[in-house]
Amino acid sequence: MKKTFMFMAILPVLACSGWAREIAPADQILDSLLVDVCAEIANQIPPIDTLHIDVSIHPDAEFVESVLLESLSKRTTVFSRTNGNNILKIIINDMSTRYRLVDDDSVQRVITVTLRASLELNGVVKPLNITDRSRIDVGSRREAEQADSEQHAASHGHVPDAERTFWDDILEPAIFVAVAATTVILLFTVRSK
Repeated sequence: MKKTFMFMAILPVLACSGWAREIAPADQILDSLLVDVCAEIANQIPPIDTLHIDVSIHPDAEFVESVLLESLSKRTTVFSRTNGNNILKIIINDMSTRYRLVDDDSVQRVITVTLRASLELNGVVKPLNITDRSRIDVGSRREAEQADSEQHAASHGHVPDAERTFWDDILEPAIFVAVAATTVILLFTVRSK
């Protein structure tokens, strides 16, 4: 009997744990998507002696450059800070985390990495083919707020507030006012007797 009771008590907990799914931290997802894009760029660059990397102005430009340098470091390329004949130009079209309200407590998070790149070899410019990357997660507002990260500008977004209802706008304030008025009336009524 005791074992049956214990099993029945633990069963709902185990069942609910399978449904609970946490949203991964935004900075980890962004890093993973950016590593994939930079690896794709690195695979399209032929062996070159020196290469200058030029990343467009963006709050996360240094982050993109560091991940790109890590992807390219597996090759025997020497990187130059000065302009040379070989230039890899990176344009950050979109690196962002966006949230959209799905229902009362659920939000959809979309993390996007969209880069454009061109390689200039001895004056000849060749655009590189890059696939846009994105990841979509759905979770509760609380999970989204916990997974949001301010480590990079692109890993942070505004989690939308819940839609206001008739209860929030009218009934709840009316009940609070009625309770406060009743309390004051009762306080003075009991005190005067």
